[in-house]
Amino acid sequence: MLTFFSLNSKKKKTSQPLFDKALIARGYNPDIAWRYSFFLPASMHILAGLLIFFFGQDMPDGSKLAVRKADAAAGKGTALSARTDVGWASWRAAVLNYRTWLLTLVYAVTFGVEISVDNVLSRYFQTQFKL
Repeated sequence: MLTFFSLNSKKKKTSQPLFDKALIARGYNPDIAWRYSFFLPASMHILAGLLIFFFGQDMPDGSKLAVRKADAAAGKGTALSARTDVGWASWRAAVLNYRTWLLTLVYAVTFGVEISVDNVLSRYFQTQFKL
């Protein structure tokens, strides 16, 4: 199961060592360079989070801003709490839905396998292909 986060993990595994080597080539101490190399994936994650926060669709009807504008245009007001598909009722329905728990279980099981495979493959590529 290749998820968005797994793809980012694979990008980090390839980009972080390159960034580390670039820092060492610029004269940084290797003991410090590997620590600085963690700023690259961290900044990418922060940027992705900000982009999702500001431009992502967080409701089935669209973003909260778009839903508020549509409700205001329809004369329903701008309060999201007046809508029936948001709030605690929506959260409760999601938590009590069996599909949520099945997805959680499947993801938890496959993620452990994926971590193991990634670790074994990393060592294999390093020993066989000097990557």
